[in-house]
Amino acid sequence: MRKLYNFITIDKPPYRWLVRENVKEDLGRSLIGQENRLKEQPAFKDNNARTLFFLKVPRLGEVFVKRYKLTGFWNGLKTIFGRSPSFNELKMANYLNAKNIPTVRPLAALEKKKWGRTVDSFLLIEKIEQSMPLKQFFTQKDITEETAGDRTRINQVLILMGELMRRTHQAEFFHQDLHIGNVLLTGSTPDEIRLHLIDLHRSRVVAGLSHTQKIFNLAQMGYSLSLVRPFADVVRFLKAYRQFDFRPEVLKKITRQVLTKIWQLRQRHLRSRAKRCLKNSSEFSIYQGDNYKVFQRRQIESSRLIDLVENHARLVRETPGELFKHSPARSISVLTCPVQLGVCQPGDKIFIKEYRYSLLSRLKNLGRVHAARRSWLTARGLVLRKILTPVALALVEPNGRWCLKKSYLCLKEVPGAQPSNEMVVDFFRPDQSSADHWPAKKGFIKHLSRAIKNLHRQGVFHSDLKANNILVKHQSGKWFFYFLDLDRVDFLPSVELPQRIKNLAQLNAAMPGVITRADRLRFFNDYLNSLPPDQHRSKKEMIREIMKITLQRRHVWPKNFIPGLL
Repeated sequence: MRKLYNFITIDKPPYRWLVRENVKEDLGRSLIGQENRLKEQPAFKDNNARTLFFLKVPRLGEVFVKRYKLTGFWNGLKTIFGRSPSFNELKMANYLNAKNIPTVRPLAALEKKKWGRTVDSFLLIEKIEQSMPLKQFFTQKDITEETAGDRTRINQVLILMGELMRRTHQAEFFHQDLHIGNVLLTGSTPDEIRLHLIDLHRSRVVAGLSHTQKIFNLAQMGYSLSLVRPFADVVRFLKAYRQFDFRPEVLKKITRQVLTKIWQLRQRHLRSRAKRCLKNSSEFSIYQGDNYKVFQRRQIESSRLIDLVENHARLVRETPGELFKHSPARSISVLTCPVQLGVCQPGDKIFIKEYRYSLLSRLKNLGRVHAARRSWLTARGLVLRKILTPVALALVEPNGRWCLKKSYLCLKEVPGAQPSNEMVVDFFRPDQSSADHWPAKKGFIKHLSRAIKNLHRQGVFHSDLKANNILVKHQSGKWFFYFLDLDRVDFLPSVELPQRIKNLAQLNAAMPGVITRADRLRFFNDYLNSLPPDQHRSKKEMIREIMKITLQRRHVWPKNFIPGLL
C-alpha cells in the first residue's frame, strides 16, 4: 500500500494527529490543541458505535466529523495491536483516492491513547455535497412507484454498483461491512451520477483477494439490496459486476454461491437483531428493580407490569382454580390491563405465563438459555421473519442467586383468536350444511398449508406443532395463524424432510374429525408440492410415513375418523 506522503503526524499530548499537509494551518488555528471543541458539538446521529456531526472550520467550511466510541474490552484490545478506527479509515480512503475509486476525502484523524489503548478517536472528512445513501435512493417515494424513467435510473445505478465492486476488487480492497447504506449517490442527471464508498474503518487491503472474499462482498451488497428491491435487481447487479467468466453455466454457479451466502448473512443478521430484545435499544429497555429484572418493550411502565406479575403469583398461591392453565411446570393466568402498557390499551387481556424449573432443569439451565428467555427471543425472531405470534410485552426474571427457580413471560391476547383444534369444531360443525362451509373450509386448508410452508421455508422448526399451539383468527374472509409455545422452536439453516414430516404428523394427529380425510389429503398435497428439489420423494411414501408417526402419538381419535384410510 502507498505511504501517506501528503499527510504529516503532529503530537499534541495526549492526542496524536494525522493531518493533510494543505489543511495543517487551517486546523492548527481552530482545532489542534483545542480538541475539547470536538466533544462539545451537537450530533445529528448518535448510537452505540459512533457519533456524527458537522463542524465549521474557517476557510474549509463545513467538515464532517465522526467520533468512534471505543467501549468494551475487545474494542480497546484491538487498538493496542492495530490501528484505531479513525486512522484505519483515513489510510483506506487515501488508498482508494490513489486508485481513483470514488470515496470520501479525509482531512485529518486524531486519537487519544492511555496505556497503549486508544480511548478516543475522531475522523474529519470533506463534506460530500448533495449526496444520499443508496438505501435512501431505492426507498424514496418516486422510485418505489417506478415509472419508465425511474427504471432507467435504477438500471444505471445497478450497473454503477457492479462497476464499483469490480474496481474495488481489482484494487485488492476488501470492505467487511459493505451494504447499500455505506454507498453514497451524488448527481441527479445520468451523466452526473456517481457512487462513493464510505465507512471504511472495517476495511483492509488484501494481497491476492480470494474468490471467497469476493463472493462475501457480493452477497453483502446483494442481501442489503434484496431488502428494498426485487430479486431481479440483485441479478442485474451481479451481471454488472462482470469480473468472473459469465458464461451461462458459470453465471448460474456464481449466482448459486452468492444466494447461499445471502441466506447465511440473512440468518446471522436476524439472530443479531433478535438479541436486541435483551439490550437497551430503540425498541426495548431493561429495568433492574429490587426483586425483578425486566426485559420489556419501550413505553411500558415497569411498576405496572410487576404488579400484574405479582397478581399472577397471588392467584397461583391462593386460588389456582382461577388460572387459565395450571401444572407443576407451567401456570398461565389471564389478567386485565389496568392502564396503557405499550401496545396494550386499558381493558385488553394480558396472558402471564409462569415457567417453574425443577432442580434438574436448573442444572441444565446453567449451560443453556432457560425456557422463558428462549420464548422471548423466539417471539422476536418470528416477528423479524414476519411470522405471526402473540405480541410479547416483557420477560420478567426474579433476582436470584446463581440460577432461576421461575420466570415470567407477558403476552398480549390476540382478540378473536382460538386454538385451531377448537376453532374447526365451532366453525365447521357437522350439523351445518357442508355446501355452505365448503368455500370457507377450502380457504382454511389453503391458508394453513401456506402458513406451515412459510414457517419451514424461513428455517423455523417447532418441535411441538400441535393444533392447540396454533391460534386461528378469521377476519374479512382470510385466515391468520399465530404460533404458541415458543420455547421449543429452533431457527435452522434449513428444515429437513424428517422434521417436516414430524410437524405434519403432529398437526394431523391433533386435528379433530371435522377435518375429513379429503381435507387432510388436500393439505398434504398442497404442502408436499412445495418441497425443495433435494427433498422430493414419492407422495404416497411420505404420507405413509406421516400416518405411521401420527398413529405412534396415540391420540384419541374423533368419531367417524378412521386413520387407516390414509
